[in-house]
Amino acid sequence: IFKGPTVVVVRDAGGHVFGGFAGASWHRANRFFGEPSALLFSLHPQCRVHRSSGVNTNFMFLASSLTTCTNGFGMGGQLDYWGLFLDARLEGGACRAPCSTFGTRMPCLSSEPVFQ
Repeated sequence: IFKGPTVVVVRDAGGHVFGGFAGASWHRANRFFGEPSALLFSLHPQCRVHRSSGVNTNFMFLASSLTTCTNGFGMGGQLDYWGLFLDARLEGGACRAPCSTFGTRMPCLSSEPVFQ
């Protein structure tokens, strides 16, 4: 789907700017994949980088035709408790904290846990 490294930057309705970096190529999968070079970051209101904690390998997830969960792409955390998730239409998403994949001290990246 997306070959090579990817940077995603989001600005939510509350003005928070955040995103993720994935060093591996994206592909549809019914499981998490990726590599430890993946990270999440915030740019506003604070600039922070959240690298792999080593706790799990839930770096990347891409779903486009599943019926068991919301379609879109996610980074970190677990299904329905994402470090960063964007829905398939790129109209909204979710960020939850703490996120075991990128560190238990990582705050919620977005202004609200579910954002637009």
